[in-house]
Amino acid sequence: MKTKTDILKLPKAPLQEVIFEVRWDLDVNLPSQQEYDAEIETAVGTLKTLLMDQFPLFQRKLPPELPVQFLNNQIVYQYWTDKNTWPLMQLGPGVFTVNDTDKEYEWSGKFYPLIKSGLEALIQSYSKEPSFRMASLRYIDVVRVNDYKFDSWENFIQKNLNFKFENMFDTRGKLKQFTLTQVFETKEADDLHITISNGKNAKKEDILIWETNLINVRSFNKEELLDWADQAHAISSELFEEICQKGFYGSFNK
Repeated sequence: MKTKTDILKLPKAPLQEVIFEVRWDLDVNLPSQQEYDAEIETAVGTLKTLLMDQFPLFQRKLPPELPVQFLNNQIVYQYWTDKNTWPLMQLGPGVFTVNDTDKEYEWSGKFYPLIKSGLEALIQSYSKEPSFRMASLRYIDVVRVNDYKFDSWENFIQKNLNFKFENMFDTRGKLKQFTLTQVFETKEADDLHITISNGKNAKKEDILIWETNLINVRSFNKEELLDWADQAHAISSELFEEICQKGFYGSFNK
């Protein structure tokens, strides 16, 4: 499924990171009723071998003194292309992600095939296909406000995004920090999370951050996950253009 953002990739796309994530049902210790991933310690090594050609740099994200059995649904292991070089894949008890940034991102030719090969390697790392129960596709976009005319956060958002907010009281000063989150239930039964916030980059420059995250909680097999990911991408691509006002969107084409 190709979208306009695949056919004409934006030369100055504001994408900071895209993350595809899946989670699966954990095993249960009957005496304690505690959930755990019974195969994580063997799966991590098998996945390392399967990903070695494309993701040769392996590291443990969390300190080794933290037992993996107590880190359910947390990323513990990372498989990098090279040092601090995206894309990468990540694994933890009951959770797996595929991550990329704008430098290499392109859906149909690169990121979607990575999701497919990553899921195939993950499934091979377990004795049977995990019982997938959640999928999400999250896009994080960032712009420096210094690249645009800026006098206040309220005006910047109203001028550049198809969204507005207004405080109907005396704020006693200018807006310094904000996080605005809305959650919608789509007709496809996904939860669509849209978050708009401000922050600082590594150079301490003011930035606008907006995230689009589609989440679906249900049972999936591998093919259903791939179909869902393609559909979620199509929705996210349409939303990106719809959220941006015409001039703002055009700035990513220059």
